[in-house]
Order: sequence, then C-alpha cells, then structure tokens
Amino acid sequence: MTVLGRHSAQEVAQLAERAIDAIAATLGDKSHLMGARACGAGATVFAILLGRLNRTFETPIRPTVEQRSKLAAYCDQMLRQYYREFAETRTVAA
Repeated sequence: MTVLGRHSAQEVAQLAERAIDAIAATLGDKSHLMGARACGAGATVFAILLGRLNRTFETPIRPTVEQRSKLAAYCDQMLRQYYREFAETRTVAA
C-alpha cells in the first residue's frame, strides 16, 4: 500500500496516467487549456505539469508526461509567455 491508502504503486501510476491523458485531451490543439486565453485552470495544470517535468525531482510520472509532447510544449509556451527569465535557461520539451 502507498500513502494514498488502498491503491498499490502500480494503481497510483495507472491513475496518474489516466489524469495526464485527460489533461492532454482537454488541451488538444488549443494554445491554452480552456481556449485562446490563459485562465486559472490552465495555470494550475501548468504548475502541476512543470513540477512533473522538472528533473530535480524523481517521479515515476515524468515519463508519462514526457511522452505527451504537446504537454511539454504547453509548458514551454507558458514559460516563454509568463516566465521569460526562466524560459531562457530551461526548456522542458524534448
């Protein structure tokens, strides 16, 4: 069992993959999560994804996010648009 209680590590990974797939499906081909403009939900998703893509922390979820290239590209876009000082030194897309 894990910290999440009744789920095994494998089940937690499967749930995470389903969540990542749902985010990718919601983003689709849009420039922002909910459409043409940034919103609070998009900012929250950006923060979560960026944390998973950050190589400072080991996480079994990182490969799942990295395999969805649109999600890494979304993070890069948000970094360039809102955090230029970080975007110049860090790119998350492969």
